[in-house]
Amino acid sequence: MRKTNLSEFSHFRRNLSSGWSGRDGQSTNAYFKNGNPCGSSSGSAIAASIGLATVTLGTETDGSITCPASHNNLAGIKPTVGLTSRAGVIPISAHQDTVGPMTRSLTDAAIVLSVIDGKDVNDNFTFAQPPNVPDFTKALKKDTFRGKRIGVPRRVFLNDTITQNHPYVNIAFEETLRTIRSLGATVVDPADMPSAEEIIGFRNEIIVTKIDFKVGLNAYYKSLLENPSGVCSLADVIAFNDAHPDLEKPLHLESQITLIEAQATSGRNATFFEALNSNYDKARTRGIDAALKMHKLDALVLPAIGDTTMPAEFELIGFRYAYEQKTRTRLRRKTFDAAIPSTQLKDVIRKV
Repeated sequence: MRKTNLSEFSHFRRNLSSGWSGRDGQSTNAYFKNGNPCGSSSGSAIAASIGLATVTLGTETDGSITCPASHNNLAGIKPTVGLTSRAGVIPISAHQDTVGPMTRSLTDAAIVLSVIDGKDVNDNFTFAQPPNVPDFTKALKKDTFRGKRIGVPRRVFLNDTITQNHPYVNIAFEETLRTIRSLGATVVDPADMPSAEEIIGFRNEIIVTKIDFKVGLNAYYKSLLENPSGVCSLADVIAFNDAHPDLEKPLHLESQITLIEAQATSGRNATFFEALNSNYDKARTRGIDAALKMHKLDALVLPAIGDTTMPAEFELIGFRYAYEQKTRTRLRRKTFDAAIPSTQLKDVIRKV
């Protein structure tokens, strides 16, 4: 079982399986044989889930922390863009990409986030964060739900053919709502976003990501001090894949259409900014922010295989910690035997 392999370019080659790369093939979930680890931060999640590392980091554009954390039974935090630096990250979108922790407990995740947040001259987005970022470990309180209002935006996940959730996910979600109520919260159900129907199947995101991907990837290659591969641009990546199908085109997954469409873009033009503003309007202004304001909510909760994005890390960490401590769900899940490493950290770390 491959345990640390990641999806290429944040899984931007959409037709490839999560956790596959030309570097080391297909990585798989540790809880089900040949199970989907989700991605793109697949290997980070797998390694943390089986104890190869106490802490791993993931990069999320749209689900690449939350989804592998979900599939691999972890606590993953997708920070608001600008809270953590993306310096050195191979990006999809400077407007969405963010680095966050993936660990086996909310306590570990909160500790890590408190260490990696902060301003960085190599990422100008970090200078938009508040001057005093809190110590996220102070959010770890078991009574965080008491007196809070939690909303359920039903209209964005009612259609399972769109969300692709397994029916059992919805059963587990209803049990989650009962737990949240038992912890002292008022559950407002439904608490829909005004833009719900517009968000489902929304295509403006891909306009932004294709343009941002080409701009960001070319800038990344240009920033390298050494690059022995000779691949220096998105155009070079496409050409390399065509020239080395044995490495980069697994059976039945030869298409590079997303990369080719990204290469065909011509920079951050009027179409780009129109799509970006539309994204903000539908997802934020008339989406999450509107639902929170209309229903006087402290947070929204959804069933998901991973693609969820919500800001205000401090209180959300508190909610998740309270739920974690109440349910201890992670401890009820066991990996299959072949996924357990035969060598543990204690076997390779020099004893003092």
